[in-house]
Formats: sequence, structure tokens, C-alpha cells
Amino acid sequence: GLEHNVQLKEILSPIKGVKVAGQSDIKLVKIGDLNSKDIEGYLDLNNIDFSPSRPEYKAVKESCLLVASKGNLLKPTFFKYVNEPIFIGSNIMAFKFDENKIDIAYLLNELQADYCNDQISKLREGSVIPTLRLKDFLSIVIDLPTFEIQKSRYKRSTEVLNKFTEKISELEHERISQNTYLRHKLAGPVSNLKGSIENIKEILNANILPAMPELLGLKLSNKHTFTFGNYLSHLERDIKSILEIVGKQLQVEQEINTKVLKPISIIDFITTYVNEIKDKPNNGFDIDIQISDDTLLDEDGRLIKPIVYANEELLRDLLDNLLENAIRHAFTYDNENEIEIWLSKDDFLVKNGFSICFSNNGKPLPENFSFETFINRGVTAGENAGNGFGGWYINEIVKYLNGGIEIIDETKPYIGGAEYMIEGLSTTFEIHLPIMDTITYE
Repeated sequence: GLEHNVQLKEILSPIKGVKVAGQSDIKLVKIGDLNSKDIEGYLDLNNIDFSPSRPEYKAVKESCLLVASKGNLLKPTFFKYVNEPIFIGSNIMAFKFDENKIDIAYLLNELQADYCNDQISKLREGSVIPTLRLKDFLSIVIDLPTFEIQKSRYKRSTEVLNKFTEKISELEHERISQNTYLRHKLAGPVSNLKGSIENIKEILNANILPAMPELLGLKLSNKHTFTFGNYLSHLERDIKSILEIVGKQLQVEQEINTKVLKPISIIDFITTYVNEIKDKPNNGFDIDIQISDDTLLDEDGRLIKPIVYANEELLRDLLDNLLENAIRHAFTYDNENEIEIWLSKDDFLVKNGFSICFSNNGKPLPENFSFETFINRGVTAGENAGNGFGGWYINEIVKYLNGGIEIIDETKPYIGGAEYMIEGLSTTFEIHLPIMDTITYE
């Protein structure tokens, strides 16, 4: 049999794929189609929509292992070829292997093991959209016992995993229940605090300060900096802050889910939004909108206007939060601050997707800034850190609209870099929303 420890290049052979000319609708496999949870990990062609063909897509006409070369997950998936080919772009790698020596289920399972992930995380390049190169992937070492051991070990793993998954589900349910309980228990007392401090101030102003004007200036001792008046202000400020945080935690999740979605012409909506921003005096930044001629004009040069299923209030909140993010974290006083919004059709994260690239210049993202940092509520980053709410809220809105979001550090080179962007940009937030329909305008 094979040795226990082998490099992937000893058992996997890259499949280049073949270019196919003149085909209109193809089964294009995107990273989102690859397996991220199911331990069986077989590609189901029934779940893959037809996509328009592009010259860079390549056909795969044999059974193979598929892995993602972009993003934080490998998402190993097995494609069983039966008469119908699949197509892949540059962000997915395909490999063939000897199915008589390597158990498919064992291989998929092993590629998601911790020891494999540890090797992969050291090889990925780029902090925001990590990329894995072919030769680096093939240098990974995996444990490969005999075929019989592979088959038996996988069966045991499945049983353990099923129990583990059930336990995680129980714990997650318990955590959500506790959080909800805590937020509701806090809402009343915090609201009472606000009323109490207002009443204390009124009693002071009406009944005590006229007789004791020196009261607000009193200190615990001469060594202390703050006065009684200072402490009252601090108390008022902190109660207001707690009230806002608890209020937001309680309302927003409920509010997002109650917003009614309707068809919206997304280009018209964003254009109106940008014009409203431009009309405001003393913005301190330029904002510009660009429309992709390649993807949003038809053969006769007429503008195609995608319709998305969304909510105007949520879309405005989304753009407001992206704008506030740039103003707070990136812009500087001594710079010509710019926002560039690029609109295009793009299938990268969402099938039949509309892409909004919201880019700014100025200070780049903090070192070690990750997507998880951005969407974690209450986690703050950078020198002008806010309350850690904006990134979470942006992500919640995008999820509610069945979309996807990516953050791109424009100061670092990455595969598929945004060549269309103006010089000197630092960060791009790329929002993808599914298109439900299109209208062509003269």
C-alpha cells in the first residue's frame, strides 16, 4: 500500500480543463456551490444553475476533486462525471486521483482536518481575500493509510461527527435563548435609569442648586479631578450609551426581519442616493458612480437596469453605514477624500448577481483586520473605533437580502484585482445581491 504520510502532489494530478467555444448556457461551479458542511461532499448538479459562458471558463469532463483557491475555506467536493461536464473559473482547482487507492470520503474528510487546515492557513496569501496557489496546495502532507483502513476510519468519523453536530446545535440554541433573555431583562431597568437621572437633574436645578450653587463644584477631596457635576454628566452619558446599545440589540434583529421586500431598480436607487449626498454642503469628500459598460449595456449600447428584491430603508442604511465607515476610519483632514461606487453584473458570490463595489481612499484597513472582525457585533478596530455595530448591521442587511459581502484591501495585490478602480484607493466593500429581473432602457 501507500506510505502513511504523503504530499498531495503524489496522489493528485491537476486537471487544466478545456476551453469550449460557442456554448451559451453552462453549468458553472462557483465557490458557493462547493461543500462547506456536508461530510459526504458530493457535487449535486441539480443545484447548479445555468450561467452565460465566458472565454476564461474551462470545461471539466471527468470525475475529480474540486477545491476553492480563494477564501478561508478549502471546501473539498467530489464531482462524479456522468455525461454532463461542469465549468470552472480561476477560483476553483480540479484534480483527478486513483479511486481504487484513495477512498473519496476519507480524502474529503482528511482535507478538512485540523492538521490540514493548519498547513493551508500558513500557505494562503492576502489578508482579506486569501488565495491559495496550486503548487502550495500540492505541497500539503496528509496521512494516507491502506485503502481498508481509510474506509473504516471514515465510517467511525461520520458517527462521531453526527453526535458532535447535534451537541453544537443544542449549545447554539441555548446561547441564543440566553442572549434574548438577557437583552429583554436589561431593557426595562436601563430605561428606568434614564428617567431617574432626568428626575434627579430636575430636582437639583429646581430645589437644591438655587440654595447651594457650589454643589456641582464639590469634589471627594482636593486630590480628585472630577466634581459632582462631572460625575452627573458621566452618569448621564454612560446611561445614554447603554440604552442605545441595549436598544439596538433588541430592535435591529426584529426590525430587519419585519422590513417588507419589493422589486427595486437598484441602479436608479443608488444614483438617487449619490446625488442626495452630493447635494449636501461641506461633505469633505468627493463621491462618484461608475457603471460597467461590459456587463450593464446590451448589444445596442442601451443600459440594462437590474431589478433586485430589497427594501429602500435597508438599502439606505446599508449605504449610510458604508459611508460612515469610510468617514470615521479612512478619511483624513489633509487629503482629497474620495468614494468610488462601481456597479456591475457579477456572478462571483451570488448566482445572477448585481455587484456594488463601494471603495474609498485614505487610511488602509488595520493590520490583521479580518472579515470576522468586521461582522462581529461589539468588536472594534482601528484608532477611531466605533461601537462595533456598523459592520455587523451591514452584514445582517446583506444576509436578509440573500446577498453576499466581501472586503478587499486595495493596497495589497490579489488575484482578480480591481483594475477598473481609480488610483490610490485603500478599501473596497463588495456587496452582491441576486437579480430577479432586468429592464432595458433606451
